[in-house]
Amino acid sequence: MRVVAPTLLSYEEGGHYVPHYDYLDVPPNPMDYDSWMRHLGNRMATLFLILQRAAEGGGTIFPYLSLTVQPEPGDAMLWFNMNVDGSRDDGTLHGGCPIRAGNKLAMTLWIREKGQELRVKCPRFPNQMRFDLTSLSLG
Repeated sequence: MRVVAPTLLSYEEGGHYVPHYDYLDVPPNPMDYDSWMRHLGNRMATLFLILQRAAEGGGTIFPYLSLTVQPEPGDAMLWFNMNVDGSRDDGTLHGGCPIRAGNKLAMTLWIREKGQELRVKCPRFPNQMRFDLTSLSLG
């Protein structure tokens, strides 16, 4: 799995994170990509782990989904930042609600798109949905 080193996030009282996308908007010409994008691709998915919950506030809001999540310590959220065609999934706009009391600690791990391709060809037609599980490899 291709990932970037985890990022530790610490929010104190009054702290918040404005709504944003983890998907990176990049120049249309691959020659203009930075080395991260060239070698690892975009942020395909985000794993967000809660280490410490704020005493009050601090939820994670997804405005386009009309959803606010208030996880407990040890909970993890996983979402995919990209559509199947590689474009940004607009529903993944998210932010950190203001901390009203206490501190929030979280860890973010971005899973990059390159190296995530299936190792077994998928069938093109529904009647070909069977395949040999022994042919799958982890390497």
